[in-house]
Amino acid sequence: LPRLLRLLPKLRVVVLVGGKFGKAASLITNENAALHLLSCPHPSPVFVNRSPGNKDKILGVFRQAATAAQDD
Repeated sequence: LPRLLRLLPKLRVVVLVGGKFGKAASLITNENAALHLLSCPHPSPVFVNRSPGNKDKILGVFRQAATAAQDD
């Protein structure tokens, strides 16, 4: 992951999807503390269909990512 991040010098935002992103978050911040990190649940049918608002929660995170990427 650190090697990949070095190949993406213009990267500004990372969306961590799913519950197993803890290790990735620390690796990412250690490599580039300036990155804007966001997280959301995995968009599996089990999660999305569990509650009517879950799809909107996920989409909201990706909208935040798009806004953050445009701000830089």
